[in-house]
Parts: sequence; C-alpha cells; structure tokens
Amino acid sequence: MDESSRDVAERAAGVLAPESDLFEDLDSAGFGEALTTALQSSLANPTAPARATLQWWTDLARIPMVATTAWFGREIESPVPVDPKDRRFSDPAWSTNPLFFGMRLAYLSTCRYARDVVGAASVEADVAEKAELALNLALDALSPSNFLALNPAALKRAFDTAGASVVKGAMTFLDDLVNNNGRPRQVDTSGFEVGRNLAATPGKVVFRNELMELIQYAPQTEQVHARPLLCSPPWINKYYVMDLAPGRSFIEWAVQHGRTVFAISYLNPSKDMGGTTMDDYLVHGPQTALDVVQEITGAETIDIVGLCLGGALTAAYLTQGNDSRVGTLTLLNTMLDYTDPGVLGNFTDERTVEKLIKKIAKSGTLEGTSMAGTFDILRANDLIFNYVVSNWLMGQD
Repeated sequence: MDESSRDVAERAAGVLAPESDLFEDLDSAGFGEALTTALQSSLANPTAPARATLQWWTDLARIPMVATTAWFGREIESPVPVDPKDRRFSDPAWSTNPLFFGMRLAYLSTCRYARDVVGAASVEADVAEKAELALNLALDALSPSNFLALNPAALKRAFDTAGASVVKGAMTFLDDLVNNNGRPRQVDTSGFEVGRNLAATPGKVVFRNELMELIQYAPQTEQVHARPLLCSPPWINKYYVMDLAPGRSFIEWAVQHGRTVFAISYLNPSKDMGGTTMDDYLVHGPQTALDVVQEITGAETIDIVGLCLGGALTAAYLTQGNDSRVGTLTLLNTMLDYTDPGVLGNFTDERTVEKLIKKIAKSGTLEGTSMAGTFDILRANDLIFNYVVSNWLMGQD
C-alpha cells in the first residue's frame, strides 16, 4: 500500500471509530444517555410498554391483509396513520407494490411503538425532550428508504443506469467518508467562487482591525439616500450570507435601491483567538463599524440590518447603550427572547455547555461542523438522510 492510500485508509478508519469527532459531535448534548434513562424508566413500569407492545403486534398482524387488499384496489383502514406529504415515501411503489406498501406500514408502526414506549417514561422534561430527539434520529436513520435494497426509486435508477448509479453512489460515499467526516455533502462547493458567482456585489475594504474588515459597496444609482446602511452578519457565518449570487443578494438589492451599504466581514477564528469574547465582537465589530461609517459618510444616523447573532448582538448593545446614531434596526432570523429557545435548548443546557467549554479550551475554537451538525440533527430527514438517498443510493450530484 502506497503512502497516499495508507493515509486515506487511516482517515476513513478514524471517521468510523467510536471515539471519532463524528460520534462525539452527534452525542455532545447527551442524547444517548437521555434515551437510555428514558428506556429504563419506562421499563421499570411495564404497564405502558406492555400495552404498546400489544398494539404493535396487532398492527403487524393486520399489515399483510391491508397490503393485499390495497393491491387489489380496495381501500381498508390502515393500522397506522400515513402522512401523504412524507417525501421519503413519495415513489408510487410505496403505495402500489404490496411488498413496499407493507414495509412502509411496518416501519411506521414500529416508529409509533418506540415512541409510545419512550414517551411513557417518567423523567424530567429536559431528559424527555432529549430522549425524543435521540429516538427520532435513530428511527429516521432506520427508515427503509435509506437502504438501497429497500428503496424502490434507487432500485429503479440502478436498473435504468445498468448499475452506474450504484457505482457513482459508492464512490461518493467513499469520498464523503474520507473527506467529509463520513457525512453526505449537502452542496457541491466546487462551483462557487467568491467575487464571481458568490459575494459578487462590487465593493472594497475601507477599514480593518484585529477582528473584522469593513466593506463599502460601490453605488449603482445616480443618487443615494443620505442615511447609510450597515449590515451586521453573525460571526459564525461569512458576510456573504447577505450577498449571495447576483439576483439573490440582499446587499445587491439594497445598493440598487439607492443605499450606501457597508458590511462587516469577520476574521476566520483560530486557536490563538481562544480568549476572544462576545464583548470583543461587540466593541471591535458593530460599535467600531458605526464609528467608521459615520466618519466616512458624515451621516448623523445609520440604519442597521442585523442577521442572526449579528442582529442579537446589535439589539443588545442598543438596549443597553441607547446609541443615538442608529436610525432603524431591521432584524432577520434573529432570536430576541432567550428564556425559551425551543428545541435548541436541548443543546444549551448546563451540562452540554460545560462540555463545549472544555472542548473549546483545548482547540481554541468550536468547529463549524459541530454547529452545522446541531441543525442537521433537528431536521435529519431533510438535512442528512435526504442526501444519503440522493447522493449515495441514487448516485446523483
């Protein structure tokens, strides 16, 4: 085995190892522990699990008759509700072929059984929510649509392409295993180039400090409004989340509508920035940007558009400081009330935050893949398994 092949093999083995970052990220919030606790609690009081088991067996016994009856064109009440909008089962074979029809019902019935058992646990609310998330992730992963031999659409494509889709899907899987931590890619980044079809609105850097650059965009109208506009993006994203492709860019739209636009572009974090705090981002980010924009334009007031954390930081600053230089504040995708963060609260409880603090203390930063993985878990069918099917099973780009 040559050196490059050995390196590839070692990286692949590292991804699949139980101690790898992939598995650590997936359970950094203690989902596995919560699910185990809920199962133990539920089984300690066997009445509800026994009732759920009886219902499950009854459902499974009815499925062959229901599938056969449907095959002959007659409708009969399904033992388990079927969501017609579930895209995993959109292929007609899941409804017309008795084998796939029955497989779908058996899977949905098993999902209901598992949820009934875990849901019967007498545990604290936060443990119950984490257990539910962990269970749903496991059930989503075990969907028959995620396996080549059980996915009618993938089987049809394999037949139509004489197996080429299977070969391409396998190659994509190996590439993701080695180069993407074993996760299916959600987008092909090779077609994007900053300045050409991404962040293409003309502008230049007019200020730079140790944490950010301030970009001023060139005017595209004969006259502009007297009040400039400052875009405050989150520091966990690139500034061009507000300047996507031409025709789909907020910054481009604002410039074309007579605004003098500035945008903050934050430095990519590195290990030596481990001591950087939110105060630093505030002082050296929006607060400094306001100073520079006012100095360049001479405007007394400046409008701000804040996105996500960039908006939350700005709103918090204005609430405390009441900066009179700010005209209007527009918030996009910004949470203001953190007392109830919803399902994200499962990732920000005290124990999970303590784990993250220890992890960041070692590396100095939190990898973007960790944060992306959090959002992927919340919508696993759309953001993970959808790409398992299209990329790995169907061999599509």
